[in-house]
Amino acid sequence: MQAYDTSARALKALTQHPTLQLENIEWTMSSLSEAMADHADVENAIAAGSHDIYGAANTTVADDEIDAELQELLRDERAAGPPSPIAKNNLQQYGRHMPERHSTINETLKDDKLATPQGPLPA
Repeated sequence: MQAYDTSARALKALTQHPTLQLENIEWTMSSLSEAMADHADVENAIAAGSHDIYGAANTTVADDEIDAELQELLRDERAAGPPSPIAKNNLQQYGRHMPERHSTINETLKDDKLATPQGPLPA
């Protein structure tokens, strides 16, 4: 009986703590409920977006369409000419084929008249 008495007193002492008062518990549970509802809204928005993204990705494309697109890309790549120094460097550094139509930044800037300052910059 003494163990029950000690346990009852310990439980009463715990429940007297301000954080365990009924009002605090109700407020905490209400806040938790609101947070869970917000989380559900975010989760639903993500799921809807994912469905849009992955739904489109899961559409089937005929092999002949993929092969035709590949052939067109290869033709464009061959027509672009030899690889630029950047593409050659990437190929050597990373060991994979880089598109041949990349140009160096300097070549791009030479061709781009807008990149060349035409007088003082506005203040």
